[in-house]
Amino acid sequence: MQRVDILFPAVAMALWTLSLLLALGLRRFIAVRTRHVDHRYYQTFDTAEGEPESLRKHTRNVENLFEAPPLFYAALLMIYVAGRVDAVVVIAAWIYFGLRVLHSLIHLSYNRVTHRFPVYAASSGVLAFLWIKLGLSLVS
Repeated sequence: MQRVDILFPAVAMALWTLSLLLALGLRRFIAVRTRHVDHRYYQTFDTAEGEPESLRKHTRNVENLFEAPPLFYAALLMIYVAGRVDAVVVIAAWIYFGLRVLHSLIHLSYNRVTHRFPVYAASSGVLAFLWIKLGLSLVS
């Protein structure tokens, strides 16, 4: 196990987020070009017409990736800087990444909340574990 191994799940998460962000931009561009969305909506995001449901789901999913995941990046960076990298935290980081990808896939496809929420809750649990493990390793 190398110390740098903790950074790979962060890179994977960033690439996942960027791919969904770019896909959202492309979908919005197409929606405006095909007149499914009035371009004025994107000036203030508050016109009556708004976005179609599938675009709203995609928008919300990308927003989700800028809520809890920054704590993931911060935890991994702090684990790396503090030299507290071990196999357990690397595996936990990959599990977090996998759960967030699964959450996105559920959200962007059939979007059943009873399936999506347990995945989100599990990812939050893994994130809490990473922070608690970091905190305990720093005081010991």
